[in-house]
Amino acid sequence: MLLSDTHELHRELDVPSGDILIHAGDFSMFSRSLRGIEDFNTWLGELPHRLTIAVPGNHEFFLASDPSRRSLLSNATVLINQSVEVDGLRIWGSPVTPLANAAFGVSSAEDRRGSTRRFRNTPTSLSRMDRRMASSTLLLVQVSISAAVSFSTR
Repeated sequence: MLLSDTHELHRELDVPSGDILIHAGDFSMFSRSLRGIEDFNTWLGELPHRLTIAVPGNHEFFLASDPSRRSLLSNATVLINQSVEVDGLRIWGSPVTPLANAAFGVSSAEDRRGSTRRFRNTPTSLSRMDRRMASSTLLLVQVSISAAVSFSTR
């Protein structure tokens, strides 16, 4: 199950069961409400999925300013320019966005390349990502402004 842009309205969704749930960004409203973030985490724990992944979006300032705050999302694996493998499926998540004033945002392509270099093995585009990832990678999730989620399967 893949969803995004719930903006603290997650409890209004009827989410079907499945093996993996990926929330691809913007579960908060600019990280203004700690209670909203905590409720999102509680909600994730109530869902029936075997694995839950959260890739922050341009609203998740609390994670952009301090990645150690991932602990607030204890019911999900939080991917910030990282991957996780489950049953031979490797899933990569990146929150980098071209919105300069947004969480994880950098305005120019050059700045985005520089921004992502600080993360080990972080590609700067989906095409470069495809070349650098192992052949076992099946799903790539990147939050972007032009589309809520970009994903590619092999």
